[in-house]
Amino acid sequence: MIRVKVKSASALKKLATLAEKAKHMDRPLRQGALYKERSTKEQFASETDPDGAAWAPLARSTLRRKKTSSILRETGSTAVSVAMVGPSGLVVRVVVGTGYAIYHQTGTTKMPQRKILGWADKDREKIAKIFERYFSV
Repeated sequence: MIRVKVKSASALKKLATLAEKAKHMDRPLRQGALYKERSTKEQFASETDPDGAAWAPLARSTLRRKKTSSILRETGSTAVSVAMVGPSGLVVRVVVGTGYAIYHQTGTTKMPQRKILGWADKDREKIAKIFERYFSV
């Protein structure tokens, strides 16, 4: 165990503020998850994965039977199903609620991967800033 003795009243006040904030993490967790939810939904418009790489184009056979040439947006149900779950304790998740999204996320032997969920450096940086602002005293 490490013991630290602080004699400065202003330092003690700041430490007390930080300790209190650490007990109530719902706000930054929710803000971070809402950012990630929004950025994930934006990927459908740009047809890109979390890192900004373009999704694989549709096969000709797929294009012949679809009403539109847009990727993963024929009905919009997958994009609409992206949602934040939580926070619960120190856990918050962003999920895709359609059962078939896993096949787009991982790809299959007949369908290329079109990654929906993942963490790009820009996501980590943005969420880190949310927590930095929250803990600034």
